[in-house]
Amino acid sequence: MNDPASKPNPDDRTGDAPPLPIAARRHPVIAEARRQLQREAGYAGGPIVLAVSGGVDSVALLLTFLAFREQPRSFARPVQSVIAHVHHHLREEADLDAAHVRELAARFSLPFARRDVDPGACTGNLAEASRTLRYRALIEIARDHGAEWIATAHHAEDQLETMLMNLARGAGVDGLSGMRPARALEPGVTLARPLLGQNKSDCRAVCEKAGVTWRDDASNQDRARSRNRLRAEVLPVLQQLWPGAALRANAAAEQCAWAAALMDRELDRVFGEQPDAMVDGTGDGTKSAWPREELRLHPPALLAAGFRRAALRQDANLTDRVGYETYRQVAAAIHDDELRPRRFALGPRLTVAVTAREVTIRSDEVTE
Repeated sequence: MNDPASKPNPDDRTGDAPPLPIAARRHPVIAEARRQLQREAGYAGGPIVLAVSGGVDSVALLLTFLAFREQPRSFARPVQSVIAHVHHHLREEADLDAAHVRELAARFSLPFARRDVDPGACTGNLAEASRTLRYRALIEIARDHGAEWIATAHHAEDQLETMLMNLARGAGVDGLSGMRPARALEPGVTLARPLLGQNKSDCRAVCEKAGVTWRDDASNQDRARSRNRLRAEVLPVLQQLWPGAALRANAAAEQCAWAAALMDRELDRVFGEQPDAMVDGTGDGTKSAWPREELRLHPPALLAAGFRRAALRQDANLTDRVGYETYRQVAAAIHDDELRPRRFALGPRLTVAVTAREVTIRSDEVTE
């Protein structure tokens, strides 16, 4: 659903915006975010949608782009920021968050766009539904404003949390690569994360030096949520044992991203060059097969990664439902000396069969 405020409002773009204090404008966060955008994302200026929830991280993102606006030579073209707020209607105080973001946009003479979504009406995982609807709304705002870029305020601690959660799920090098500094959301719209190289304390410092307040989300204290518990109970211990752990993890994520890319190329070489050569994911009863002796030439870890990739391409939710041990069992069966046929279920509709001569993966047809 759309709020009338989601339409561009000329009143949000008029007036003289107050300049940022020098201490905020010259904070190291600003220069590092600029380098991240230029080097990793390829952003050269122009219209960009800033996802601002009202929390300290997203307010720091807003201030970072205000600094770019006050430094006209930051990019090849002038930076044209659009403040976007997605209202999820999940908390009573969310109306106050939206009002705060609108006030910040007006204060700094920036266009403001709001979208209202209702993840509570969706079935399945609430966090995943919220994320899907949020990015869909941000893309709509980008289209409305002729922007090819969307920026979010994910920082180094967010990155470390993501990597730890993926590691615990057995995600492999792709999961350890965490969030990338930039990725395509859809043709013509790219997501950038210019604050990945910053700690949350850096974001707070920028806001404090600018004299700008933020809103705290009380739901972040709910330790029933796995990410919140990890943030409250695990990250402080890691940071105490290894100061700067989050920034080091972000650097490691860059290397893991290269390793993941190399792994994908090798999997394409072993199983087929087409991205969906192993299984097309349409559920129409299709299958792919390879000579068992050819697959035995490759290490079990590579084979396990290949079948895991096939399963997740059919259903991303299998990450938590099918453990890595299942994929290792498939790889072990390919390498052992057994000749009897064996079958392994990788999900509700995906099966691997290992016979004396071939290995087959099949996407079974779904009937209503």
